[in-house]
Amino acid sequence: MCYHRRLLYGACNHSAWLAKAQSCETEKAFEAGSNAVGCSWMFAHPLTTTRVDRLCPKCVRMRAWSDAMIGKIRTLLRTLQEDVARRLGASDGRGDETDGEASKLDSRDLSGMAAELASWIATPDTTELPPLAPSARDEETPGRIVVSQFHSV
Repeated sequence: MCYHRRLLYGACNHSAWLAKAQSCETEKAFEAGSNAVGCSWMFAHPLTTTRVDRLCPKCVRMRAWSDAMIGKIRTLLRTLQEDVARRLGASDGRGDETDGEASKLDSRDLSGMAAELASWIATPDTTELPPLAPSARDEETPGRIVVSQFHSV
């Protein structure tokens, strides 16, 4: 059971394993060549656990995806509301269309818009998502990371 450093993301409570802090006897024997199999157990000690007050990279991508999806849905709903208001206003004689029969809501239009919305939800467009946030171990962003050590009491 080797002790590894562990990174704990405080905003989402996910964790990531970092470098090995201390090898066990099995791993030391494997590194020396006297053992054929190395240690496969990973443990973290509170003194080697680092807490970072931000989201993990997976949660950052999921939040970006959900924000993009909510934006698309809001845009589609706004378009639908404007279209319904325009068509209802035209059938009452207040709109810009003169033919009342042509301005009635067509169920095929609404089902087509609903199908478009369902396809957006079913197949997320990952090309619009921002890249992953820099790692907590990046030397480029040391000022943005709030780090605190866990200590046993």
